[in-house]
Amino acid sequence: MSNDRSIAVVSGVLQSRVRSVLADNGMGAFAASVGAPSEGDTPGAYLHLYRVVPDATLQSLSLPTRLSDGRLVQRPQLALTLHYQLSFVTSEDNSDFGAERMAGLVLAEFHARPILSSAEIAAFISGQPPGDPLRDADLDEQEHGVRVTMLAMDLEDHSRLWSMHNQGFHALTVGLEVASVLIDDVATPSVALPVVRPAVTVAPGAVPMLEEVVSSAREQPIIQLRPAASPQAESIVLRGAHLSGARTRVRIGEVEFSPTLDEVTNEEIRFRVDDSSGLRPGIVPVQVVHEIDVDPDPVAEVWRGGGSSGTVAIALVPAVTPGAVSTDGSDRLITIALAPAPSADEAMTLLLDGTAGEGHFRGQVEAGSISGSDVRFRVRGLAPGTYRARLLIAGATSLLDADASGFTGPEVVVP
Repeated sequence: MSNDRSIAVVSGVLQSRVRSVLADNGMGAFAASVGAPSEGDTPGAYLHLYRVVPDATLQSLSLPTRLSDGRLVQRPQLALTLHYQLSFVTSEDNSDFGAERMAGLVLAEFHARPILSSAEIAAFISGQPPGDPLRDADLDEQEHGVRVTMLAMDLEDHSRLWSMHNQGFHALTVGLEVASVLIDDVATPSVALPVVRPAVTVAPGAVPMLEEVVSSAREQPIIQLRPAASPQAESIVLRGAHLSGARTRVRIGEVEFSPTLDEVTNEEIRFRVDDSSGLRPGIVPVQVVHEIDVDPDPVAEVWRGGGSSGTVAIALVPAVTPGAVSTDGSDRLITIALAPAPSADEAMTLLLDGTAGEGHFRGQVEAGSISGSDVRFRVRGLAPGTYRARLLIAGATSLLDADASGFTGPEVVVP
């Protein structure tokens, strides 16, 4: 790994290598410059960094960098590939074939010695004058080698590259790819605590498979959250395979449950849920999670994740109890008691369906109309009659009571 000065160091080392090659072969009069050439520039080799892209082969090395609680355990690392434009400029008529000779020397050098070694990089860094920002670079300490290869550039690539410089001038140009440059952040990771006692645990690898989730009161993925004291409080039933683990947990939305041993079998998990379970109405995912004790010590217990099922979506719906109906001008104010009690900012819609053809109406919650479990809805144009009431909340619609003859409630009577 290396710091944020590594890209600049690569450019400097490449320039230094090109300058040395030209000087060692009697072409020291030609310049070795950093930047794109323009018409009329001094003859020489021009090195221009025009593109920086992520290195897909090493990008995954930086994961994971943090624990679930946000603590840094590994310094984030950015793997980059650098693309350079290497142009060779000579006299206007190129009578001495200077551009071709420079290209031959430089390309042969990088083909024969494609690695920018740690020693070469260190020599460049130490050769910078005191106070130069590159003196603090540490690319020479990078574990992975930095390799230079020639890019295959067609006429379209050349055309785009030179048009990017907004000039009609064109010089003999090749592309170089330098990979990989690893840049790490300056953050300091936390140091893990030492191992107190090494242990190896082998556990069965059966992953729980969740096939369906239904209510004990109906074979549907709709669970009504009745009051805890109600004898009609429902149980949630999860069916599948390999559901029983060393320790089994059930996640419903953001709430996690720990069923007792008598509530869990390999094929089914069944436990009661009500308005005191911490669940909120809406469409939520359900998942079975296994944990295993990874410490063979019979006294100590260290639980770790042992596999989890896929998720199954269910609807959690509130229990609705109609209350008083009052009049405010031409509007009706209808109070509904809900279990569980709604939050102060919860969005809800009251749906009313007339039992004798009165029509369909919707009521909205007004600001400040929620008090404990009671919610007051304003309904416009509501005619006298008897209506069946449902509540739409977070994508889930409350249930209607029914018997063999049909729907029986809950009902709102509007005088």
